[in-house]
Amino acid sequence: MSTAKINFDIMVQNNLMDLIGGPSQLLFMQHLEAIDGLAHQISLKSSTPLKVKDNILTPTDTLYRLNHCVQMILALYRLSHINFHSLETLGINQRTFFLLSKILTTLQQQNGWFDITQIHYHTHKDNICAILENLWNETRGYIVSPHIEKDLKKREDLIKTERTGNSKIVSKLLRQHTNIQVSRFSCLITIQGNDPSLSINELETNILRLKSKCLDQIQQLNTGQLLCIQWRVQRSMGSYYLNMLVYHKDETFIVFPENAEDYTLTLNGDSPNAVMFILDQRIISISRLQKDNYQSDNLENWKVIFNAMLYPLRYCAYQSKTISANFQNIIY
Repeated sequence: MSTAKINFDIMVQNNLMDLIGGPSQLLFMQHLEAIDGLAHQISLKSSTPLKVKDNILTPTDTLYRLNHCVQMILALYRLSHINFHSLETLGINQRTFFLLSKILTTLQQQNGWFDITQIHYHTHKDNICAILENLWNETRGYIVSPHIEKDLKKREDLIKTERTGNSKIVSKLLRQHTNIQVSRFSCLITIQGNDPSLSINELETNILRLKSKCLDQIQQLNTGQLLCIQWRVQRSMGSYYLNMLVYHKDETFIVFPENAEDYTLTLNGDSPNAVMFILDQRIISISRLQKDNYQSDNLENWKVIFNAMLYPLRYCAYQSKTISANFQNIIY
């Protein structure tokens, strides 16, 4: 793997889907990536949805990209039950969210999509052309606004800060130890029960309580072996997930809790709800970092893995009163 290029396809090829919550979250992340790229393409002055070839309206490459995005959207969303407010709270970048909202609204209004290869022959050709031109013009006008640039820069700064922070931690540990190991623990988080009175804040507070419970167990099971632990909780479409990085002494094996109750937290005595880490989807992977060969392949691979953890923040960086997109850490 190379640090030069990260995308969700590369993450799939290198078995890094646990970093985004597992395979079930892949399509959601991929459609954000595709829509963001489409928004940039539409913003180009030369971009148009259709061109005339042999006196026939034909789709441009950008319209084919839009069509690809639409197919992913139709696979993800029920058009009759779209909660735009809930989508907005996921922390989707504003450029992507604007175009996603426009496409969803168009699909709702048109009750579906059309065959882009047959627009010239469609009985409502003029209406379709007007819809596409309006989508192009509104997107092009919106995404060049200052607040869009500010949002993108904020995400770039977040990624840079997190990357720098991890480099400092790894550098410090390698100054203190000849070699270190990193055990990567990732899992989806699920909620059992259906208590309509449960607020997002209460739910997320208990997710962090469960994370702390798991963290305490790891510390108790690995006394004297731990060097640092980093963690974050993020949210995607319909799910929360945990990424935890346990840095430990070389040639040691980290013991993680094995019992289901160690990964379960009942919210309170009156509530039917419980928060659980999904054990059958957890991933534990170990990397070895070497001080004597600081530019070694394994360290380069680690940089790729950590960059892959940060890559989704370009498109979806969930923040709330309780949860931060930043990694938190304990250094021992």
